Amino acid sequence: MQGLASVAGRPIPGRPRSGPPPALARRLDAALGAAPGADACAYLDVSAGLVLGTSADPGLPQEALDGLCRAAGPLLDGAEGEAGLVVSAAGLAALLALPGETGTALCLVFDPETPPAEARAAARAAVAAMLSAKGA
Repeated sequence: MQGLASVAGRPIPGRPRSGPPPALARRLDAALGAAPGADACAYLDVSAGLVLGTSADPGLPQEALDGLCRAAGPLLDGAEGEAGLVVSAAGLAALLALPGETGTALCLVFDPETPPAEARAAARAAVAAMLSAKGA
């Protein structure tokens, strides 16, 4: 798995967690690599309210990731394009439902100063990369 510094170009404090299964880790790395400006991404089981894996540990408390996961369900329910943006203690989070993967979403965390249009574009690219890495 790629380290955060090699992806985002700047160190963010935190310690590595036990990682997701290798296939999911590859998909998350592909998603993060395709999302310019993203510090981290997480794969969420929205229906269960669980964070299933992260690509990098931005030093966020687990409570922040859990809160984003809980927000994803109501935010994505009926959202146009099944996407939404949330500003939280974690920064600017882009949440997108994963097509063909019912009940799941990808959450990308950006610097809070990231323009919303850039975050949305990067998140769409990340979802496309994650979906294409599924067959790899």
